[in-house]
Amino acid sequence: VILKDSSATDIQLESSSVDGIITSPPYSFAIDYVKNDQAQLEYLGYNVQELKSQMIGLKGKNRDERLSIYFETMAEVCKEIYRVLKKGKIFVMIIGSNTNQTGGIRLEKTVIDNCENVGLSLVKSILKPIKGMRNTMKDEYVLFFKKILERYMMSSNRKKLQTVIDKNTFYFFNAEFEEKYEGYISSLKETLLVLKNDIEINGLRKESFEKLINEKQNGLRALLSLTGFSNEFLKRITTIIRVVDDGELNKLVNKSDWFDPREITDEGVKEWSDNKIQKMISNNIYFRRGIVNLFFEGATIPFLCKTIPLFELKKLSISKLRFEIPEMIDTLIRYKEKGSYSGKKENNPEILIEKILDGFGIPYEKGDLSELIENAPETKRTMDFIIPNKKAPLIIAECSFLATTSSGQGDKSKTEISVDSLIKKHYPKAKFIGFVDGVGWYVRKGDLKRMVSAYSEVFTFHEDELNRFKNFLMEVFEK
Repeated sequence: VILKDSSATDIQLESSSVDGIITSPPYSFAIDYVKNDQAQLEYLGYNVQELKSQMIGLKGKNRDERLSIYFETMAEVCKEIYRVLKKGKIFVMIIGSNTNQTGGIRLEKTVIDNCENVGLSLVKSILKPIKGMRNTMKDEYVLFFKKILERYMMSSNRKKLQTVIDKNTFYFFNAEFEEKYEGYISSLKETLLVLKNDIEINGLRKESFEKLINEKQNGLRALLSLTGFSNEFLKRITTIIRVVDDGELNKLVNKSDWFDPREITDEGVKEWSDNKIQKMISNNIYFRRGIVNLFFEGATIPFLCKTIPLFELKKLSISKLRFEIPEMIDTLIRYKEKGSYSGKKENNPEILIEKILDGFGIPYEKGDLSELIENAPETKRTMDFIIPNKKAPLIIAECSFLATTSSGQGDKSKTEISVDSLIKKHYPKAKFIGFVDGVGWYVRKGDLKRMVSAYSEVFTFHEDELNRFKNFLMEVFEK
C-alpha cells in the first residue's frame, strides 16, 4: 500500500489497523539530506527550499531551535504511530545521535520518553555500531516498542481538523445564562426609566442619584450605563483620587471624610474592587455624595481636565444626567467606538517618541535584537526602539505605560532586569532606557522600584520629561 497523501505526523490509515511498523527518522543532525541530494531533487522538479522546510530535523535557525522543533515533531510522530498500531503489536525504530551536532544530547532518550508517554512500552534495545559513518556517528539504537494498552483512540491530525470544521458552533451561548443576563439588562433599563421619570417630575437633583446608587442593587451600574463610564475607569479614577492631593478635587469628593492615609504605603496602594467601591457607597454617606459630585461637576475640576483623556472626560456631562437625546447618542457612540479609540496608533504614547526621533532625523528600528536571538533565544528580546539600528545600537528603549494595575507588573520588572544584563553583555556601548508611566506604576511602587533599576535612565511622557529626553538624545548623538 502506498500512501501518497500522508506524513509521519498524519498517517492516512484507520486507528488500530496496522500489524507492525518499522521506521528510522532522518539523521538530519549528521546528514543534510536535501543538500546531499540537491541535484537529483531539482532534476525531479522538487522545490528544494520548500522540501527542507518540511523535513524533520532541518527546521530551525540554530541548533537549540532545531532540537526543540525536532523533539516536538517526533512527539507527534509517536502519537500517530500509537494511533494506527494494533494493541499488542510491535513498532521498531532505528535511531542514532550525532552528539557533536546536538551538543551532547542523545536523541533516542527523548524519543523513548515520547513513546512511553503515549502508551508504547520499550521491550528491547539493541546498540548497533556504525562503520561507514564513524566520522559523524559511532552507533545507533534499534528500539522495540509494544503497544501494551488501548487508550482512548486519538484521531489523526486531518480528522481533528475536519472535526473543528464540521462541528463548529460558531458562537457559544449558555441559554440559562442568557436568560439571567437579559433579566439584569432589563433591570438596568427599568431603573433608568424610573430615574428619568423622577427627573422629569422633580428636576435634576443630586439626592435622586445618591438614592439610586445606595438603594438600588444595580444603581451604580445604571449610572455608569447612563454616562458611558466603564467599571474599570471608575476604579481607575477612584485610585487617582486616593493617591493624589489636589485641593479642589479633594473638596468635591469629600476626601477628608472617608479617606484613610494609612492605605498608602511604601509599596504603593491597592486598587479597590467593584465590591469595595459599592460597600463604601453603602456605608459612607460622604463617599457616596463624592461619587455623585464627580458625575455632576467632575468636568469642572482643572486637575481632572488635565489628567483624564478627553474621550473619557466628555462622559462627565450634566446633560447626560438629564437624559438629553444628543447626549444619549453621544454615550452610544462612545460605547461603540471605545475599542477602536483604544487601539488607534495615535493614542499610543510611543507616537511621541517617534515624533521626537523623526524631528531630530535620528533613525530607529523595532523588533528583535539579532545578537540576543543567537545567544539568548529563550529570553525576551523584542524592543520598542533600537536607536539608530540593530547592528550598532546606541540607545535601546522600552515603553511601559500602564493605566491600571495588573498581576504581571512584577514579572515585567524581573524580565527587564534580565534583559538589562543581556544588553550589557552583548551591547556594552548601548544605553538601555525606559519610558515608565501611568497610574498603574504610580500605585505599585514596589514593582516600580524594581522596574526602574533595570534601566540606565528613565523618562515619563510628561512634557518636562520629553524635553529631557530631547536633551539626552542631543548628548548621545552630539546634535
